[in-house]
This record gives sequence, structure tokens and C-alpha cells, in this order.
Amino acid sequence: MIARKDNPGEHFNSALEAFTSGELETAVACLRVGFFENLYIAARLVGEEAHPQEIWYPGPEARPDAAVEYVERFGFDWKGSNAKMRFLQSVWSDPLVRRELENFISLSRALERAPDERTRNKLLDERLRYTDRGRIDATQAEILCRLRGGDLAGPSQPPVLDSLYLAAADPVESVEFYRKLLNIEPRETSRQARGCAEFELSGFKLVIHGLDQQSEEDPFGLGPRPASLGWGSVLVLGVQKLDGYLEQARHHEIEILDSELETGEAMGLETAGTTRFFVVKDPSGYLIQLEERG
Repeated sequence: MIARKDNPGEHFNSALEAFTSGELETAVACLRVGFFENLYIAARLVGEEAHPQEIWYPGPEARPDAAVEYVERFGFDWKGSNAKMRFLQSVWSDPLVRRELENFISLSRALERAPDERTRNKLLDERLRYTDRGRIDATQAEILCRLRGGDLAGPSQPPVLDSLYLAAADPVESVEFYRKLLNIEPRETSRQARGCAEFELSGFKLVIHGLDQQSEEDPFGLGPRPASLGWGSVLVLGVQKLDGYLEQARHHEIEILDSELETGEAMGLETAGTTRFFVVKDPSGYLIQLEERG
């Protein structure tokens, strides 16, 4: 069975977290359990009238007042995203979900009117089966199929920067510049396209290449080549122990174009915590700013 939570709203929050992480199956399962534990939360979130039902409630957390409280506290977490609200609305209005909720309400009415303890216990056992994970999993397929068919498989994840290619007027000179500044060796090199070198940085690859001449047809509509390849570009690299990189740059006589090497605390300024950095320019004109992080 899906873990019983003290508050039905926790199922909705778990669904929200799972959906945001792209875990659609888990998100749907959590929502379906949440629907059973409080029949009014989803209705209030999607703007439907939620009339109190004359049914058996396991406690105050299942009643309409608890739904009002949840929406007041967490409603914006849902309503602040169109994708999340489309997902919630789609699951709430799914035909299979509607059928099982109607049956659940009928069962809860019968519980409220149970003539004796034996009948009530039997109905309570039946009620528990609605939140059984085996039952949920067995009936998920058609709901998920409809959701995915409606392009609701979850919010797309932000793209990840894999490689940054910098055209170099002189690839050999540029590669040497980055070797000295960053004190690392290129992971791969190639003589094609007038030379190409790949530096493995944290999270992405910096590739220096010599393909700085566009074709006569200009298929990508780039226009004429600028006098400086790096015009308008600033590559910001976060580093630890900035002083080591600064010493490296000075040792190799790399010109420091701009810098902030004192913190706000050291200068006694109100801007305590000012980021320390320095700026250099590579042989092709790209500005490189090294910032101290952590």
C-alpha cells in the first residue's frame, strides 16, 4: 500500500514534487490516493464547487475545512504553473478516476449508514483497497496513456550546456592561453578545421577550434565576420581559490583587464560578501571572467 500520511495534503505535495521531477507514474499514484483521502482539495484547486458530502469521514483532515486550509497554504504551488494545473485537471477529470471516485463516495455513504460494527468493518476493509498500491498500479496504464497522449508527461527539464565552441584566429596560441590560465591540459585535440582542442571543465566542454572562416554561401545567415571574434562575449567561470588562478595569470604575463580582489568585509563596506573576480582577454578577443565561488 502507499504509505499512509497524517494529512491528505501531503499526498498532493508528493504528487507535485514527483511531477516536477518528471516522475509521472508516481505523481498520478499520489494524486489518486490524495483524492480518496480528501474529496475536496482537487475540486477547490481546479475551481469547482465542492459541496459537502453526507458520508463517513475518518477524521477532520478529510473534511471540506481541511481542503480550504490546504488551498490557502499550498494553492499557489499548483496555480503558479500552467503545466501543473493541466496535469491536476487531467487526472481529476480522467474517466477512470471519476468512476472510482463515484464508487468510493457510494461506499463512504454506506459506511456512514452502517447498521452495525460488523458491516462497518467490512466496508472499512473495502475502503482500504482503494488506496492499495497493487490496485493503483494495475489501473494506471490507461490513465498514463491518456496523459502522455495529451503531452502531459511532465515539465521539460532545462537544457544542459554540453559544449561551448570558441572560434580562434590562431588555435595554437589560444590553446596555449587556456592551458596557462586554467592550468589544465586539453582532453582531446584534432588537426582538422585548422586545429581543435577540448578542455573538460566542470559541467561542460570548452572547445577551441580554428574554423573561423564562414562559407561563401553563409547558410546560417551569420553575416560578415567581426573584427574581433570575441566581440560582445563574456565567458564567466566560477572557481575556487581565485588567488591561485591570479598568480598563474601573472606568472604567464596575462594582462588583467579588470578585477575586484578585496571582499566587502576586508574593505569595511556595506557590500559585505562582494564576489571576487578578475577579467582577462584571450588571443581572439574573448573576455574571460574568473569568479571565486564557495
